[in-house]
Amino acid sequence: MRIMTEQSETHFAPEAVRRGRLMAAIMMLVLALPLVAAIVVYRTGIGMPAGTANEGVLLTPPQPIEQLALVERDSTQPWDIRKERARWRLLVPALAGCDDQCKQNLYLTRQVHVRLAKDAYRMERFILLGQNEPVDAEFEEFLQREHPGLRTMRVSEDRLTELLAATNLATSQPDDEGHYYLMDQRGFVMMAYHREHTGNQLLADIKRMLKVTYEG
Repeated sequence: MRIMTEQSETHFAPEAVRRGRLMAAIMMLVLALPLVAAIVVYRTGIGMPAGTANEGVLLTPPQPIEQLALVERDSTQPWDIRKERARWRLLVPALAGCDDQCKQNLYLTRQVHVRLAKDAYRMERFILLGQNEPVDAEFEEFLQREHPGLRTMRVSEDRLTELLAATNLATSQPDDEGHYYLMDQRGFVMMAYHREHTGNQLLADIKRMLKVTYEG
């Protein structure tokens, strides 16, 4: 015969409850510290090892793309990254027209994009034209023939100069020095490349970034 006993409650001493909560808080803090430290280093550059594996020039601190107020061609509204799929993006300036160096940068970034193979969908390329820079029929045909999928953005040269002025590339003139830039998935311009960087170097950086970030 089964004997039923009265239901009883287990009571914990207030001191034991406080001790348990303190231990839980300490464990959460220990787990969160490495992530917080990594974010601080990434966003500010503070504590970045001198022998970093990056091939490009790390912008310190990284700059939000919103500062550029990009406007996509044939649009009147600023481009809003929040409405876009999370992707890494390469930005190729052509503020005073696309000269030979600009075309070389477009070619190199296109080849790297292709070499990403199955991960190519996680990358996108922009060409940054000056606000009033005309696009003639010849250049239009060149872009459509050689660079399908390339997105054309308008940007103020002053805004790009101001963005760089807040970083370690404060004296950089992108059109004069042939710079192009890598932007992360959240919209921070965080790496710069110039004419001396090879496609293999750019590809190595991008593969490394894709490996350690989520897919959008």
